[in-house]
Amino acid sequence: IEVKEEGYYPSLKTVTCYEGRAEDIRKTGKYLPWDPTIDVMIKKIGKPIPMIVRLASGGADSWLKPRADQLEKKLGWDLVVGDWVAPEGKGTMADLILRFESSYSDESNKSATVNISFANADDGFVTVKELKGEESRLKYPREAPFRGYENKNIELVTKVFEDWAKSKTRPKAYLLRVRTQKDPTGNIVSALYGKITEPFKLYPPAVRYRLPVLNFDYYLNPTPNDRNLEYDQRTNLAPEADRGLTWPP
Repeated sequence: IEVKEEGYYPSLKTVTCYEGRAEDIRKTGKYLPWDPTIDVMIKKIGKPIPMIVRLASGGADSWLKPRADQLEKKLGWDLVVGDWVAPEGKGTMADLILRFESSYSDESNKSATVNISFANADDGFVTVKELKGEESRLKYPREAPFRGYENKNIELVTKVFEDWAKSKTRPKAYLLRVRTQKDPTGNIVSALYGKITEPFKLYPPAVRYRLPVLNFDYYLNPTPNDRNLEYDQRTNLAPEADRGLTWPP
């Protein structure tokens, strides 16, 4: 069911009608339940803004591929530039610190580990465990919270195949605060806010690429202290982005 209304984001909801027993449906000649009322959440368009968007599905690369000589080392990743911090890459300021481990004997004996932490002690995540109105094109919170960020390490371990049971319990998203600066009294005077809409996925080494790969999709508002996370879908500020592509808000 697709719902469109001027001034609102479209919503697309999957509805299952064939819920009754096949015998009952044959007798009544109807799908069960018949003529149901379907609730669909639509979300009003607020104030979309340009953002730095990097999605692994194309347009802007968010695949982190360490080299063999980078394994077991702490590496800084610049979310603004989208690269390792110099001298490993073109990044100028570390936002995340990553440390990879990897082993590969054959396709039945391989594993990878990554530890992810923040470079700045005042930065952090807000974990989003469930989404309200996921059928809307705007699936994630349109504004980052001011408080509630946790500076915590995330460690991912993957072996031969993805553990799908574990993947079902993963967070739906993370809201993040980086480059946080505080005054002497502890008040935040500057910070960048963003959202990770496809949380971290770690892939083990494979036949063609004998090193681990980390993937995540993120949106970053480059304006300090602006907590608006509603992307305008057309103005991707990532310099490598394909300007002709439109990404979700």
